[in-house]
Amino acid sequence: MNVRTPAPPGLRWSGGVAGRWIVYVLIFFVLGLQIFQQVKINEIVECNRDRTAAAAKRTRALEGPTTREREAERLLVLGPREVATMYGREVTLIELRDAVLNAREQVDRARLANPAPDDRPCG
Repeated sequence: MNVRTPAPPGLRWSGGVAGRWIVYVLIFFVLGLQIFQQVKINEIVECNRDRTAAAAKRTRALEGPTTREREAERLLVLGPREVATMYGREVTLIELRDAVLNAREQVDRARLANPAPDDRPCG
């Protein structure tokens, strides 16, 4: 026994064969869009993950030289008299300046060896 209730007035077209085919086509179209969207989202997530890992690697590579550069600049700002009292030996301003220049050169070499990650947006 098959009891069918009539479709509402605006959806009478959906009860026939053509209506079912239209619904099937729409369903497959929407499923296709969802699959495409999921693939794109996965690509964006993987791209962001790779960029984050590259940025972290670069940060670790630059950490030591940058810290040494900051320390050399701090000592240069303090001046030879304060540095001599801190470390117990006489230091000239030229030695402090050379230490800063050497530290900057090390940072520049580290930056050249570890370029910044790509800035283009993922996706």
